[in-house]
Amino acid sequence: MKAIDEIKASGGFKECPFCGGNGKLITEKGGYRICCERCFAGVRLSTDRISATKAWNERLRDDKCVMCGDYVPEGRLVCPSCEADPFYSLSKKGGERNVRKL
Repeated sequence: MKAIDEIKASGGFKECPFCGGNGKLITEKGGYRICCERCFAGVRLSTDRISATKAWNERLRDDKCVMCGDYVPEGRLVCPSCEADPFYSLSKKGGERNVRKL
C-alpha cells in the first residue's frame, strides 16, 4: 500500500513521549489512530494513515515546558528547572515566591 510505504519512508513512528514505547497503527470507527503499545497513549482519530502518523510524530512540535515555556527534551512536559523547583516559572515571570516554612 502506498500509505504504508510513505510512513516507512518517513522513518515510521516516533517513540511514545510518556513511556518510550512503540507506536502502533490502529483502525477504529472507520478511521485511524496511533497508540502506544505499552501505555496506550494515543492521538485523535484521523481519516487516513498519513494524517494519523503526522499527528503522532508531530504532537510535541514546540518542545516547550508547560509551566515556563523553556525548551524541554523531546518527550518531556516540564523542563529540568521547573521539575527541581516548581516555583521557578513564577520567579521567571516576576512572581513572588511566597512559601511558608514549617
